[in-house]
Amino acid sequence: MRSRIAVAIALGASAAAAVAWTRDAPPAPPAPSIKIVDVRPLWTPDAGLRDFVTHVAKVRVAITGWGLLPYHPGASARDNRPHAGHWRLYLDGYSLGDTQGRSTVSYTTYLPPGTHWLAAELSNADGTSPRPPVWSEPVTVDVPRVVRCWQTGWRGPIRRLTCRTGTEKHEVKARG
Repeated sequence: MRSRIAVAIALGASAAAAVAWTRDAPPAPPAPSIKIVDVRPLWTPDAGLRDFVTHVAKVRVAITGWGLLPYHPGASARDNRPHAGHWRLYLDGYSLGDTQGRSTVSYTTYLPPGTHWLAAELSNADGTSPRPPVWSEPVTVDVPRVVRCWQTGWRGPIRRLTCRTGTEKHEVKARG
């Protein structure tokens, strides 16, 4: 009788352990990804700077499965963490450098009139690319010779602007 009870307890315990093991398995983390979600020209109320400033673009990205680390000067491979680091912006195939810290916004250098190529890549804390490399889909930006912006509304300290760059039209909120 005791052996039957011992066998029943052992079978019940192993079945409970098997159910708990399959139920408690942690979900796989999402694969790291980066996507360019917005590219807009900058704006200034200074008419003397407007033609220059509107040829600089503000680029915003969305990042999933990747933590953004604070800036750490002189970071080495020992500072790398799984699924964490920085991101960098590329313009026409050249890196504009890593975006340090938790920001998902970066800025281009002056964009001369013409068609330009933008892409973003995730990078480790030491500036190396993760394995395998994680890139956004490239985005092309057509920059006209002159970018026109005008105020379209006023509500307290926030100005609403509309910028026309060739065929695209952007609404921009500028703090003033």
